[in-house]
Amino acid sequence: MYDFANDKWPDGERIPYKLIRWRFLEQFYRYARMPENFNCQWEDGWERYEKQSQFAYQMIEPALTRPLEKLMIEVVVLLLAAGRQSAAFDQRHRKNIAVLLDDPGLAELVRMLGDDERSEFTNDLAMMDIPHPRGEQRSVS
Repeated sequence: MYDFANDKWPDGERIPYKLIRWRFLEQFYRYARMPENFNCQWEDGWERYEKQSQFAYQMIEPALTRPLEKLMIEVVVLLLAAGRQSAAFDQRHRKNIAVLLDDPGLAELVRMLGDDERSEFTNDLAMMDIPHPRGEQRSVS
């Protein structure tokens, strides 16, 4: 069980998709609360999101050791951009996803997820037109 008070996950356990999302958003929030980032001038577009996202990503990605966890954080980053990211940002994260999807054991790991977590994760993949690890494309429900 995750120790919220100390921000620790038990060794040897996979970090669930829900917790990866929560930790990403927690770091995103932390970045926004930094005095130098609050109410500062930003260029047009989604530069601010991309900088916040990159900060959050860099804070949690090193703790994600399993290919499935790494795939999940990439999906979270792109999903929260909601299609408004720069082409370079999109390409970088989609390239990371493509590399992870080449892992032959990933399909089995996705099949081992609980029904709710698997459904949510595969629907998020489908929403962004990312092939399902089994090579299937799921429709968004």
